[in-house]
Amino acid sequence: MRAAGLSIAPAPWGVPTSLSTLHNAMIAPLAGYKFKLAAWYQGEANTGAAQE
Repeated sequence: MRAAGLSIAPAPWGVPTSLSTLHNAMIAPLAGYKFKLAAWYQGEANTGAAQE
């Protein structure tokens, strides 16, 4: 059963203020921490087309 008058909010990266929204929500809260290293693992979803 669907509730009347309710909707799902858009994803933060899909609105016109996407970059500032992502920064304010995900990067800015980390400002107080002292990092010596940051690692990023993108994943391997394109293993079938890795040459592209």
